[in-house]
Amino acid sequence: MNTLSDLRSTLDAHADRIPDGEAVVRAAAVHHRVAVVRRRRRAVGAGALALVVATTVGLIGVHRASSTPPPVVFGVRAPETLTSLGYTYRTDGTAETFAGHGSLKVSASRTPRLYTWTTDRPVAVRMVLPNGEVWHSSKTSFTDFVQVAAGQSGTLRISVPPGHVGLAAYTLTDAAPAGYTKDGTTYRQSVAGTPLLAAAVSDQGQPELRTTYVATGGQVDLHLACSGLPRGYAVNVSLDGAGRVSSGGSCDAGTWFDPASGGFSELPDRPAGTRVRVRVWVSTGFTDGHVVPASRVPDLRLGIGVYGPASNRSIGGYRLPTTVEQDGHTWALASTASSDGAPLRLPATGRDRVAGMAWQIRGSAQVEFRAGSRSTPSGSQVAGGKAAMGSLWVPAGQTPQARVLKGTGTFGVALYERTD
Repeated sequence: MNTLSDLRSTLDAHADRIPDGEAVVRAAAVHHRVAVVRRRRRAVGAGALALVVATTVGLIGVHRASSTPPPVVFGVRAPETLTSLGYTYRTDGTAETFAGHGSLKVSASRTPRLYTWTTDRPVAVRMVLPNGEVWHSSKTSFTDFVQVAAGQSGTLRISVPPGHVGLAAYTLTDAAPAGYTKDGTTYRQSVAGTPLLAAAVSDQGQPELRTTYVATGGQVDLHLACSGLPRGYAVNVSLDGAGRVSSGGSCDAGTWFDPASGGFSELPDRPAGTRVRVRVWVSTGFTDGHVVPASRVPDLRLGIGVYGPASNRSIGGYRLPTTVEQDGHTWALASTASSDGAPLRLPATGRDRVAGMAWQIRGSAQVEFRAGSRSTPSGSQVAGGKAAMGSLWVPAGQTPQARVLKGTGTFGVALYERTD
């Protein structure tokens, strides 16, 4: 078990081992039950914070400031900073210009990076990110950006039909977004439009964490962060003293940057106005619910963020969120389609979109989502019953298609468009 996705999958897998009176963490999340297409925004290895330019193709110039003022390209001055999901990124004072098209290779970094552009005339820009996503934008003058996630490396390609394009890179600053921050880790004040109700981050080696919040009466999202958990130990979560085992094995250290941006568990909240006690603790194995001594977990760190009330829409027999965050931007639900079993084919548009797929299928299930040449890994089994998957990329001009390859029941697709 190496990722927080595995953590939440284990939560579901061991649900039946806990007495019914304790099973309040009923997994109903769109993100944690199926992770086959999830592109994590988290650190996955060592690397410098700065962009490393290994090679360039089609390069016609490099603009470098004498110190660190923003570069000026085609008469347009780039902004000193950019903001993405509450985080602040700063220019390194350089920009690169290309005739028609160009590419550069970027190395992996511990944190995300932003790339913004300007053109010498009003034209659309097309970019292919290192992860294969194809982005389109009609904006120029450094007013739009794409994000390369932490840990990603490869080639970033950019092109314009005629003319020239300039590309500038931005790196993450130490400025913390609004919210709860401890030891450089922030649970943001709002995530995908859902406000923060409570958060806590442990000291290193602290095996138990507590906080409280005032219930909203609706659904709440629980975002758990964990690292340094030895094998054979488990993380437990409880609300007002009722809970169940949520993880065994090691946790993912990469969850500490923006821990509320990854997967979550969606729970029914207590009656509105009720003070709810949240407890997170480490025990030995899945059956022993007693907190372990701190001496056994010297490298452990725990974090918990509670967000609510969550806003969802019933689609295809299950629920999908009405607002999502992906690739440094916010996306709102724009359209939906459902089916009792027949394949779905949705209209193409001139805008990039994000999709989610939900289903209620009897027995084992196998589903597929496709947009152009990109598709989900459809050869493997996925969760039957009620489940969902998100972070499905739909480039402009591509037709989203979804179908059930195995199992019978209903399913649906939600399409999201950018709001920032």
